[in-house]
Amino acid sequence: MEPNKIDYLKELKEEIKAELFQEIEDKTREIVRSEIKSYIFDTRSIDLSLRIYIKSLCHDEIHYLKMLNRGLVKHGSEIIEIPEWSTGNIVMNKKKDVNLKDLYKEYTNGGYLNCSFNDFKSIVNFEFDCNYVAWTDKARKTFTYKNLFALYNRIYDYDFSDLNPFLEERFLSFISVKFLFQDEIKDVKFIKKAFNKAYKG
Repeated sequence: MEPNKIDYLKELKEEIKAELFQEIEDKTREIVRSEIKSYIFDTRSIDLSLRIYIKSLCHDEIHYLKMLNRGLVKHGSEIIEIPEWSTGNIVMNKKKDVNLKDLYKEYTNGGYLNCSFNDFKSIVNFEFDCNYVAWTDKARKTFTYKNLFALYNRIYDYDFSDLNPFLEERFLSFISVKFLFQDEIKDVKFIKKAFNKAYKG
């Protein structure tokens, strides 16, 4: 056989061999994919694992935020951004035997605020979905925020002079976006200044 024909046959064999290997590889991949899909469909093991994983992530995040909000853990070097228009969730423990209806009557009759009882209940429970509440504090000649802080202090079992910084920020942010002071919304920096004056000298 001529040398050129021998070389050609060798090249042809190598090409056929390569094509066969590629075909076997493709077929193997197709079989493996089919088996995996069948396994997932029959056992739902991966679907279950994903759901468990997602639930664990949600639980960890929610649990961590509650712990952080209560000052039981610290976020260290992490930065948690809170947009100015958002208050986030606020979790505080109420004192025992707090009667919101009695407090509502006391503060509305005393000229401290003007709102419905439902809106009053919403703002003292930190529910964002309510109307603005007008803080008038007509009991004093000069306008003050102090009695508003005192209202929350009467309801919640916390030392307001030593609130966790993260919780304090959310608390003051909530007040700044849900109350009208002298018929206008006040920036949180004014609320914070009044809060510091009332509780931190």
